[in-house]
Amino acid sequence: MKSTAVPDPGVSPVPFYCLAAITATATIALSPFLLTPMLPRRIFGALPYQHTPRDKLNSAFKLLSKHGLSPESSSSHSKRLKFVDLGSGAGEAVLMASRKGFDALGVEINPTLLAISHASRLFTQTSPGVARFSSSNLLTLPYSSFDVIFLFGVKPLLSQLEPKLISEVKPSGHLLLYRFTLPSTPDYKKKYEIVDRDGELTLYRRVNET
Repeated sequence: MKSTAVPDPGVSPVPFYCLAAITATATIALSPFLLTPMLPRRIFGALPYQHTPRDKLNSAFKLLSKHGLSPESSSSHSKRLKFVDLGSGAGEAVLMASRKGFDALGVEINPTLLAISHASRLFTQTSPGVARFSSSNLLTLPYSSFDVIFLFGVKPLLSQLEPKLISEVKPSGHLLLYRFTLPSTPDYKKKYEIVDRDGELTLYRRVNET
């Protein structure tokens, strides 16, 4: 009886397909973190992601509350105070602001961080405020409607935003900077005054012009 040869199946390609899928997924997930710092800042306003520790966020909102900028601690506000985080990362500050009663907006160019922010909003109780996230360009976002502007104020970003922060922030609007302070330019000195400091946090107020 003639025997029939059984083909050698060799090495299964399944593990290679799995490895390729994992590699592709990791590349897609991590590429925004690697590519964002290399994007042209003049066009995209891109900066490396810097996480703000939770204890610093707690201190930030205590500082705002101390100066009457917390909807939950003040009955003098007939409308919700508006809060914006310029470069909101994974959305922690925006979600906390919403829980404090702010109408909060996070602006983030990094698509992975933006997706994390949207997912966190779905699984986080943000009542009684409002939490929204956007990929708007920081150089075209209108600032006049916000009561509090929060940002990780690195010098390149503050230099780019200076014309808007000088001309668009409403009188008595506030800037809350983490780890950096406003540059000592004539316009910044003329338009903003320091309200208070708490460690690496500095709260500024837009000066009322008479």
